[in-house]
Amino acid sequence: MDIKNTKLYKKHEKYLVWTRQKVPLNDFSGLDFLEKLDYEFEKTPNFKPLIKENIKYIAIHHAEIDNGNREYYHWLHKAYFGWDAIGYHFVIGNGKDGLSIDGKIEEGRSLNYQGAHVKSVNHESIGICLVGNMDNYRPTEKQYDSLISLVKKLISKYDIDISNVRGHNEFKGVTKTCPGKMFDLEEFRNMLKE
Repeated sequence: MDIKNTKLYKKHEKYLVWTRQKVPLNDFSGLDFLEKLDYEFEKTPNFKPLIKENIKYIAIHHAEIDNGNREYYHWLHKAYFGWDAIGYHFVIGNGKDGLSIDGKIEEGRSLNYQGAHVKSVNHESIGICLVGNMDNYRPTEKQYDSLISLVKKLISKYDIDISNVRGHNEFKGVTKTCPGKMFDLEEFRNMLKE
């Protein structure tokens, strides 16, 4: 059977092709099980509430791929990884490949629910992802400006200390470089103080 002519393939084709071309996964075998992908994507989520009074961190991430948007990360996280939905609460575009608008803030998972972005602190944190690979380059100027503006609003709304605005790699047990080698976290926190 030619898998590319099935209804399931056509339903997920846009993202299957994109993932194979653009995403640095070590193992693409999960993409070959269309029934599992479809099951994961269609299943009813089981969200845990994110209680406002418990929020004390903002976690900054990068996508580790050059382009994408909220819709794509939602598909990848839900269909491929089997999560309840996109793991981030916000995604900030870089404008590459026409998938996102440079500096545009897209809402991801509702702030009413815990994200899936830093395993040990999802119950007390807000996750923000910058589209792009900040191991290779800095965020665009518009992305950076949007990130500063968004984080300042969240700090004010949730009474978060600037020292608790952290890169993914600053949380205990994380070995990734996220939000990337080219993202200067100290410089960013200093900008938040201005």
